[in-house]
Amino acid sequence: MRSVPRGVLLLAALALPIVAVLISFALTGGARSPEIPESVRVGSTPSPSSPRPSADVPVPVVPGPS
Repeated sequence: MRSVPRGVLLLAALALPIVAVLISFALTGGARSPEIPESVRVGSTPSPSSPRPSADVPVPVVPGPS
């Protein structure tokens, strides 16, 4: 069995992911639009059962570099 030249393998390795992306775009109608939430709440909740922070709590001001 004959070995394949390195240049052909390199070309195939670079072209395969590009072809896969182009085919997936063609099948799905292009890139997906991002899902942007209507509002964002700052803070974290450790578990689903913990209470959410109140909207009346002031946001701490962090001074920037001066």
